[in-house]
Amino acid sequence: MLEPTPDGRYALIGSFDNAARLWDVETGTQVRVFTHPAAVFAVTFSPDGRYILTGSFFDGRAWLWEVNTGREVRQFPGYTGFVNGLSFSPDGKTIITAAEGTTGQLWEVETGQPLERFPGDVGRFSADGKSLLTGGLKTVNLWDRATGKQHAHLWHRQQPVDSGTLAWWPVHPCRRLRPVCPTVGHQLSHVRGLSLYPRAA
Repeated sequence: MLEPTPDGRYALIGSFDNAARLWDVETGTQVRVFTHPAAVFAVTFSPDGRYILTGSFFDGRAWLWEVNTGREVRQFPGYTGFVNGLSFSPDGKTIITAAEGTTGQLWEVETGQPLERFPGDVGRFSADGKSLLTGGLKTVNLWDRATGKQHAHLWHRQQPVDSGTLAWWPVHPCRRLRPVCPTVGHQLSHVRGLSLYPRAA
């Protein structure tokens, strides 16, 4: 898993040697190592670039770190499988963590307190932070964060979905939607990545 900093100066790479490594993109030098008790399967930066969030393979925890010092700020436990979904809200005050076969858990970053839960193995916030996109086995859903109600049911198939599938949906409230432009790859049963994009002008 690779994630660039918001300013593009650094890249964070999670690997199976139980570490996440921060690299200087211009010089190619390693800046810092964030050591874990298990392989690192997911990484992401806070919107201001001050913190990173990492997810461990088979460790069942997400970790919050300070980028400049490498200090561990706190852990977000509660899973038995590998954590493969991590995302910060646009204001950096909330995160979502998710693990395969479980649910997405929202957390307050400052206190580490758990908030709402949403079904899905992976989750992403909308650009305004008002909506949450979650995905899992054969399904993708859009939720209203304030009410917890489902905005739209974007994908559901009786057969396993396709890994490597890239699809776009026009998002309209309270509708079951079909992908506008799918590009099909190999078969697998889980949605692995999600993003929300504003409509082009």
